This record gives sequence, structure tokens and C-alpha cells, in this order.
Amino acid sequence: MINFFTTVISILFWFVIILVPLVAVHELGHLLMSRLFGVKVPEYAIGLPLSKRTFYKRWNGIIWSFYWPLFGGFVRIYGDNDAIDEAWETAKVDPKKAKENYVPNRIQEILANRELNFFLEDNGLEYTKEWQQFDKSGYARGIEIADKTLDKQYKKTYEQLSTLIEWEYDKQLNSNETFFKKNWIQQSLIISGGVLFNMIAAVMLFWILFGGLGISNTLYPVDQFGDLTKNANITATSDFISGAIIKDTTASKAGLQNGDKIYKFAGKNATEIKSQQDFVDLVQANKDQTVEIQYKTSGSDELKTTSTTILKNDKGEYKFGIGNILKEISFKAKNPIAGINMAFNQTGLVVEQTFTVLGDIFKALLPNNDKTVLEYVGGPVAVGSISSKIFGAQGVQGILNIMAAISINLAVLNLLPIPALDGGRWVILTINKITKKRNLKVEAAIISVTFLMMIGLAIFIAFRDVQGVIGGRY
Repeated sequence: MINFFTTVISILFWFVIILVPLVAVHELGHLLMSRLFGVKVPEYAIGLPLSKRTFYKRWNGIIWSFYWPLFGGFVRIYGDNDAIDEAWETAKVDPKKAKENYVPNRIQEILANRELNFFLEDNGLEYTKEWQQFDKSGYARGIEIADKTLDKQYKKTYEQLSTLIEWEYDKQLNSNETFFKKNWIQQSLIISGGVLFNMIAAVMLFWILFGGLGISNTLYPVDQFGDLTKNANITATSDFISGAIIKDTTASKAGLQNGDKIYKFAGKNATEIKSQQDFVDLVQANKDQTVEIQYKTSGSDELKTTSTTILKNDKGEYKFGIGNILKEISFKAKNPIAGINMAFNQTGLVVEQTFTVLGDIFKALLPNNDKTVLEYVGGPVAVGSISSKIFGAQGVQGILNIMAAISINLAVLNLLPIPALDGGRWVILTINKITKKRNLKVEAAIISVTFLMMIGLAIFIAFRDVQGVIGGRY
């Protein structure tokens, strides 16, 4: 029981250390891009608004908030799917109706976002006990008040609030601080600000890692050693090779698993294998032959020996089944400029790998396709568990590496054309610009439904991750 609670605390700790800052950077990208183009931001928040704000501070006109749970974050951009946005669209057809609808819609918005005190402050009024009672009563939300005295009081307060909102409407409808007043390029940059900042964060983390701390004892593809030596000094290499073991191949049938270290293969020491082609040539030289393999399993110092025969696979090819030959090395950039170059190269590599993995996941979701890749899909719980192990093995270097990779993953995922994500928001925006038509209700419904679906998927993945932690998979 003690070990279980220790594991839970460790997972939560690394979740906060790794994911929360990356989400904060993403949302900061939206905020800064909005302010760059003069768009007002009512709130910047970490967490999901499923409850009252755990902590908040209003500064420079922005409510800086924390909500529990800390899973996710958001930035409210003025004039983007809110009351003033709806009024702007309605006013194109019926200006009178737009103003009439704006007052109740704006009141609901103020109360739902728990910002009545800030609205009053902006209008030079104090958040008195009367206003606080009104705020908590639910009167403006359509909840009937039995007490006639209070009903009369709340009605008067509601009318006062309505007057203030009518004044606001006349001022804000044509304000240049609204999202809808910006051109397509500016709106696109605001929407993509989170992706941009996640990519910048990844480059900076890799730069600190490669150019400052250096990399110790990391697995690296041998075929990339040539490019690596242009920018970095390799200070140590291992006497073993490793690599991803492909399912249903000679390697997997011989009992090898991901993470195993091969010291000798078919009479050759691993130090003699200088490239992927060297290993391919060695396999071809021993086709239809029985070869001996000396290896160590992950986390063990015991040298084991196994034998297997290299035969043709179903496609008539002689292949062993190691996806990419890796060696454990230590290296550091030769200078800061070289470190920047390495950081950009590594960022590009991880972007490419992320798209490849996403492609494999989508293929696996299709009927009659191999589902193996889905077993490796994890969420925040998996990140917390794996990060704990990485820190134990590689220290701060390992954590910076995984933070950079996850920052890129967040950026790429947000590019997907799913309405609740930045990519989907951009697609909707672009379609609206091309067709010059917009249906706010349909737009809001699509975003809400996909958001709820993503929350459901996140809960499902979290449940699988918990099972994985309990079962020792993570």
C-alpha cells in the first residue's frame, strides 16, 4: 500500500513538473499573439473550469487563474465565440435584435465566468454585499426567488447591470480589441500561437540539453553518427547495440525484447558493427545459418546466450528484425551555434517521428489492421510514471529530453483538424472566410461535442495508464 501511494505521488509530481509548464507555454503563445495584434484577453488559465478558481490574480486586465484539475488550460480571447462575437454576427442582419440578445447573453457570460467583480471594477463600482448576493443567487440565471423582497432587490440589481452592459455594447461592438475585427492572417497567427510557442520551447530545451549540459549515456542511431560529429564531440560509446525488436520476426522468436543489449552477433562483437548496413550484411552472410547471440536483458547484468536460424520471412526476405541499430553514447555540442543547429535538427526529427507514429495509430484504428501500436499510446499518467524512471536513469538530462519531445507532441496534436483543437479551429475559421458564412450555434456545438469526446478519450487513456502502472507496464 505504501508503494502504491508513493507511485501515485511520484506520478502527480512529474505530471506537474513536465506537463503543466508545457501547457502554460502553449496558452502563453495564444495570449502573446493576441496582445501582439491588439486583441483583449479576459482570462489566462491553467486547468479546466470544472469548478471555481483555485487561485487567481487580476493583472494588466487579465485574470490569471488556476483551476483544479490542472489537466489542460485555456485562454479566453475577446470576440471569439463569446457574447460580443454573437452580437457582431447578429448585427449584420438585425442590429436591434443583436443588442437585445447581447444583454442577457453577456450577463450569463459574466456570471458563468465568475467575473462580475471585475466587470464592476472596470465600471468604477464596488463589489458590495448586494452584488455578491445577486452573484450567488442564480436570479440572473433564471432561478426563481421565493422571497419577494429579495426578488425586488435582485430585479433592480439586474436592471442596473443591464444598463451597464448596454453602455458596454455600444462601445465594444466596433472595438478593435475584438478577435473578429482582425484579418485572416492575424487570426491564424493567434490560433497557431500555442503550436509556435511549443515548438520554440522544444528548440530551447534541446539547446540547453545539447549545448549546455550535454547528453550522457543515450541510445543513438549509428547511421547518424556522421551528422552528429559535425556539431558535437562524442566522448563515450558502448560495447553493445540495441534497437526496437519487430514483432513476429526472427529476433522476437529468439526471445529478444525491446531494451535488450546485444554484445555479440554471429561471431562478431557489437563494436565491429559500425552501421545499419554492417548489420544487414552480417545477416545476409548468415542466411539459412544458425547464429549465436550474446545479450543482456534490460536492467540485468547477466550475459545470456541464445541461438536462432536466420530464415526467409513470409515475403521471401532474409531479415533479423531489429528496426534501427542503436549505440549508447555521450556527447556535447562543440559550441553554442552548433548546439542551436543540433536543437533545430532534433526538433525536426521528433516532428517527423511524431507524424509517423500518428499515422501508425490512425492505421491501427482501421478494421483488420494490426493494433499493436495502440498498446503504446499513453496519457498524463504514463508520462508521470515514465518520467520518474527516466529521471532515475538519466537525471535532469532525461527530463529535459522528454519535456522537449512532449512539447513537440503537443504542438503536432494541436495541428490536427479536430474542432476542439487549434488545427480544427483554424479549419473552421478558414471555411468561414472562404464561404463568408458562419453559423455560431453549429460551430459551438461541434466544438463542444468534440471537446467532450476528447475528455472521454482522455479518461479512457488515463484508466488504461493506471492499469499499466498497476500491472508494471509503465
